[in-house]
Amino acid sequence: CGYMLVIPLSCALNRLPTPEPRVWVHTLFFIVRSQLWIQTFDLDYDAQAGRRTSAVLLGLKRTQAALAALLLAEAAFVHAYFRDWALRSFSLASFGLLMLQVSCGDRTKKPSPAEIKTTFIVLGLGGYGLLVQVWLNGAFNPDETLSA
Repeated sequence: CGYMLVIPLSCALNRLPTPEPRVWVHTLFFIVRSQLWIQTFDLDYDAQAGRRTSAVLLGLKRTQAALAALLLAEAAFVHAYFRDWALRSFSLASFGLLMLQVSCGDRTKKPSPAEIKTTFIVLGLGGYGLLVQVWLNGAFNPDETLSA
């Protein structure tokens, strides 16, 4: 998980202390959910190329079920360990978006290009907004914890 190196690298470059474990856990949730969700978009291509991704091995329905469980676990974690309304909203909205994608699409086929584009737009804009919100209000600062 090379993405996890973003935290120590940014801390080193900005001469910041290492964040609390809850920040690392949130980052891990974010990385795994993003990876799993994106794999559902490439499922057919990855299978044809002989790649053994999680989505290829699980199949679309089970991957979406695993993603739903992961998003719910993330939302529960964020609600337990962060006060920030934007972090909480993003986690719950992501679950809602997946439920829309599953209920509006054909669950036997990979998502359509329009569904993929919509998902990227919604999560992308939400992610950029979340980035600014977290940066401005310091949601990952030690004094913002609920349960630690």
